[in-house]
Amino acid sequence: YPGVREFLQTLHERQVPSAVFTRNSRQATQITLDKHQLRFSHVITRNDAPAKPDPTGLLQIAQNFRMAPTEILYVGDYLYD
Repeated sequence: YPGVREFLQTLHERQVPSAVFTRNSRQATQITLDKHQLRFSHVITRNDAPAKPDPTGLLQIAQNFRMAPTEILYVGDYLYD
């Protein structure tokens, strides 16, 4: 999506943690992240938590960041997000 790389760079510069919560497998996710040279402080795949819209993965991310769920922003790119 246009502007995503710049948005992620701004988050990084401001030391805002970011994560990925995906329906994809760990292997497919890593291939995609490597291909696009993207790095996140936390990655949750279908190997780690139930698929969306189940909130388990988001709650894991909030816990990992030591934040309340109300303190995180989730941006989706799919119907079930």
